[in-house]
Amino acid sequence: MLTIEVGGSSSQALLIDSGAPVREVQPAEYRDLPWLVAAPGLVEGDRVRGAHHLGWMDVHISDELGMASPPVLSMNDAEAAAIGEWLLLGRPPGITLYVGIGTGVGAVGVRDGEAVPVEFGHLTSFGDKVCAGCGRLGCLDAQIGGHALSTPMSAEELELVARCLVEAIGVQEVDRVVLGGGLLRAHPDIETAVRAGAGGLDVLGSGCSGEYKSAAYLGLLHRHGSISA
Repeated sequence: MLTIEVGGSSSQALLIDSGAPVREVQPAEYRDLPWLVAAPGLVEGDRVRGAHHLGWMDVHISDELGMASPPVLSMNDAEAAAIGEWLLLGRPPGITLYVGIGTGVGAVGVRDGEAVPVEFGHLTSFGDKVCAGCGRLGCLDAQIGGHALSTPMSAEELELVARCLVEAIGVQEVDRVVLGGGLLRAHPDIETAVRAGAGGLDVLGSGCSGEYKSAAYLGLLHRHGSISA
């Protein structure tokens, strides 16, 4: 079996055996295997109804990835990663909020292994940019998603990301926060700044090994029933 995580700047396919990754592979070499996929946007079966950072608007995922058949299971990438992080934390009680920043901003809460939708990535009043996805002025994703930032990031942008995250997290009713995604992995100072500004809320870094794009593969396997822990 394969798990495939699709992202705005990179994707990762993992060959799975006995509920654990064996190695990273090229999907085309295993296109006939059963597969599970996590992708941005509204994901329904073999279709992504809208993932504007990918330019995918009502597309068949199997066609886009060159797979021979539809996925056995598909999930939104932030939801899959959130459940994966909850598993890595040992299934804590209450609500764990996962915030992932890569090309875009995604966030999902998890309680008892089930996703809890939160308003986060498209909250407004964070700046003067208009979101290409939701169309709203001041959308958080439009201000601090990786697509909106310089490479390398300036000190001012690093401070902006931390400040906006503290504000957005502050309006959530959660028990702990896990910060993940490629941008936050590359800039650990953001995690430190968010923790300092979070008013005592437990702010954690991703528990996922750096060899994996995120913990989404774990969330996929858990939802599929391939693993129980």
